[in-house]
Amino acid sequence: MKMLKKITSLLLIAVFTVFAVPVEKASAYDNYIDEGVMYLIDVNHTDDYMTLTFLPKETGYYKFSSFSERDPYVYCFDDEGNMVSFDDDSGIDKNFSTTVFMDWKLSYTFFIYAYDETNDAIFAKVEKIDDRITELKENESCEVALSKSTNSVYRKFVPKSDGYYAFYSSSDEDTYAFLYDNKWNVIDEDNDSGVGKNFSLSCYLEKGKKYYLEATGYEDSKDLSFDICIKPTKVVSEIEILSLPTRMDYYEGEVKETIDYSGLRLKLKYTDSSVAYWSYDENEEIDGVTVDVGCAKDENSKYYVYVIAGFAYNEFYINEIKKPDPTGILGDVDFDGRVTIMDATFIQMHLAEIISFSDAQLSVADFDLDNEVTILDATDIQMTLAGLI
Repeated sequence: MKMLKKITSLLLIAVFTVFAVPVEKASAYDNYIDEGVMYLIDVNHTDDYMTLTFLPKETGYYKFSSFSERDPYVYCFDDEGNMVSFDDDSGIDKNFSTTVFMDWKLSYTFFIYAYDETNDAIFAKVEKIDDRITELKENESCEVALSKSTNSVYRKFVPKSDGYYAFYSSSDEDTYAFLYDNKWNVIDEDNDSGVGKNFSLSCYLEKGKKYYLEATGYEDSKDLSFDICIKPTKVVSEIEILSLPTRMDYYEGEVKETIDYSGLRLKLKYTDSSVAYWSYDENEEIDGVTVDVGCAKDENSKYYVYVIAGFAYNEFYINEIKKPDPTGILGDVDFDGRVTIMDATFIQMHLAEIISFSDAQLSVADFDLDNEVTILDATDIQMTLAGLI
C-alpha cells in the first residue's frame, strides 16, 4: 500500500493550528473527549498507554482513528467491562481505525498504545458517521470534497440486485478508498488501481444490504475534490485451461530458472456469462483484466503453475524429472543413448540461455570438436541426421 505522506510532529501541529482544526492535548488518564475534536496523544514508550473516555450523545456507529507516522493500536471497552473493539493497522499506513456501534446510555473507554518508541506525535479523534452519510446511486457520479479539516468522506450504497459492483474515483488527485459492510467491517480497500492515482475496487454485494464507502486522499495540506461513481460490473469468475505450455518437463533443480509458459491458452468466463480468450504468447489485457501467471512449490515440494484473473484461479502441475546418467556419446546431451533432433534443440536452448548445461552435458555438446559449444554443433547434428554430412 502506498504510504501516507510522511510529515513530522511539528509540521502536523502546524497544519492543525494554521487550518483551525481543533486540537487538544490529552492528559495521561481518564480523559473525557468530545466528538469531532482532534486530540494529541502522548505515548512515547511501548509500556505507556493513554485512556480516552467517550460518552455518545446518540446511539449509532462511531469511528475512532489515529493520524500519525507511528504504529499505534487501540482497545475499546464499554463501562460494563466488555471489550467491544480492538484495532491495529486498519487505518492508513500503520494507524488504527475502529468503528464501534455505541449505545448513548453507556460510556466507552479507548486504551491507546504504540509499538514504537519515539516522540513523534499521535493524533486521534472520534466521529459519528452513519447518520449523515449521503446515499450513492447506481450509475450516477457524485462530486465530493475534502477540506483541510476533513479527513474522509462517506457514501452509502444499497444494491438492488446481487452481483459485482465497481467503485472508482475520477480526478487528478491521489485518492484512496475503504469499503465496509453494514457492520463497518472492512470488505476491501484500494489505492491506485484506477486511472492515474485514483482508487478502483470491485466486490460482490448482496441485494438490499447496506454498504459504506470511505474516500480519502493523501494531500492533507490542501482542499481536494473528485468524483465517485459506482456501477454494476462483470469480473472473471472462472478460468478454463485450453492448452498447456509447450514444454512441461524440467530436470530437477532447474524449474524456477527455465520455466516457459509459451503455448498456454486460457478461456476466461465472466459473471455475465460472456467469455474471452487469452494467450500467453500475446500476453495482453482483456477488458482491462490482467492475467497473472507464476510458478510455485506445494507442501510436497512439487512444482505447479498458477493463473489468476479477476476473482478466478486455476493451476496445473509440471513434470520435474531426474537427470539421466551421461552416456558418453558425442552429441547426446539429453542422455537418452542416441543422438536425435532433440539434442540439437537442447544445444540451441542452452546457447539462448533458456536452460543451463551441466559439465557432463557440456562435455558431449561440442559435436564438431572445436573446443567450444556453438550453434554450429546444433547445425552439424541436424545435417548428420539429415544425411548431409
